[in-house]
Amino acid sequence: MRKKLTIALVAHDHRKADMVDWVIFNSDFLSHHHLVCTGTTGGLVRDALNEEGVFPEITCMNSGPMGGDAEIAAMVVRKEIDLAVFLIDDLNAQPHEATVTAPT
Repeated sequence: MRKKLTIALVAHDHRKADMVDWVIFNSDFLSHHHLVCTGTTGGLVRDALNEEGVFPEITCMNSGPMGGDAEIAAMVVRKEIDLAVFLIDDLNAQPHEATVTAPT
């Protein structure tokens, strides 16, 4: 049996639809792992996977602007995240973007 990974999923507003598409495409793989998401992204991911009949363990942090990016960044630093997928909107800077792009 393969190791259960903890996978962080974060998507800026203009990339949320791309994250939903990516999650659906990878739903079989993701169904075996624990997902940690920022708030809004987590709700969209949960809804999309549930519609596909996939029900992985999902933990939703705060939304990005309310500290969710920082919560996930702290988990990365503590080595609680095995894989992080960040879909950043290059054309529209986010006020909390420094948290996402800070070196860890």
